[in-house]
Amino acid sequence: MGLSRDKIISYISDGAIELRNGIRDRYDADMEDAYYEGLEEGISKTLSALYEADVKDDEIIRVMNKIWAIPEQDVEKMLLKEKIHATTSALRRYLRRNGKTEEDIRSFMSEYSVMNKIRTDSNLWKLRKQPEKLIKALKDN
Repeated sequence: MGLSRDKIISYISDGAIELRNGIRDRYDADMEDAYYEGLEEGISKTLSALYEADVKDDEIIRVMNKIWAIPEQDVEKMLLKEKIHATTSALRRYLRRNGKTEEDIRSFMSEYSVMNKIRTDSNLWKLRKQPEKLIKALKDN
């Protein structure tokens, strides 16, 4: 005694429904992930643009809080990370443009403890648009 035609159709139908539900759930999860990734990217780019435009910290915090509804303490943390990132990126870009290889850059960063100094010395952040002075300050410290 094998499976009846109706039983086989029922199994196929149930399987199709499960497959459709699984695809729909996966699609919904992917769309939600994409939405939040886009949101994070927008927040990050807004913060970077304001900092790059030399907007004062208090004004950046106020704008990010007003536009993105991010608590001030969270914006302060994000801004700190942005200052460190912007300074190290500017330094790397300058070194690259002046013929340094990635190995040379890593060596420089290590030899002068660049990341540690940039994290702990806020005066270095102010030199991100003056890479020659930034390099001198890193070497002198």
